[in-house]
Amino acid sequence: SALAYRAMAAEPVTTTFPYTVFRDLAAYGEHSMNRHRARDTRQALERYEYRMLEDPDLLHAQGWSVMRDAYAFRGTRPPVDEATYRRQLTAVFEGKPPMIVVALSDGQLAGYLTSYATGSEATVEKLYISPSFRDDRVGLGLYWVTLTGWASAPGVRNAWAGGTMPGGVDRFKMSIGAVLEQVPVHAGMRRAIRLGYRVLKPDALSLKDLHA
Repeated sequence: SALAYRAMAAEPVTTTFPYTVFRDLAAYGEHSMNRHRARDTRQALERYEYRMLEDPDLLHAQGWSVMRDAYAFRGTRPPVDEATYRRQLTAVFEGKPPMIVVALSDGQLAGYLTSYATGSEATVEKLYISPSFRDDRVGLGLYWVTLTGWASAPGVRNAWAGGTMPGGVDRFKMSIGAVLEQVPVHAGMRRAIRLGYRVLKPDALSLKDLHA
């Protein structure tokens, strides 16, 4: 916590952060994965029905419970309540919707992944999998359909799949074809929060505990 305080409560700095990215989507395929992931992906595509959504009806009916249960599985709370979730979902489809791929098992929503593109760059945004299906590799199929979907979209070349903490390389994404790149970022903390930390001095508390 002392190191976190010193790094983030200081003035903003320019640094780099590791991000996973799927490069050259036009050439993406099973050969991009290791053989175990390729086999598991084929099994997932046989086990589940994968579909790209054209309207929000399915997520209105089942999406909230999947998202809520996915957060509960990780021991956290959803960032929004159910009413806000539904309102935001409706607004998304009223504009130009992102690509939303769902996985179904006998009509039950097992999980879904949202992504969008800006110019030539796609971004994998949110992945939610129901805890009831986490052992069936449903996420592999969601990534496969999403990445091959963007590969067929005119002008989209790469798909960014999120950052990872130093030393915590996302092995799953790497095993299905992503590479790790150091991307320039401007890191810092909002002024009011930074001032609050300086008053609380969490580094002093940490050092006191260390020397006790």
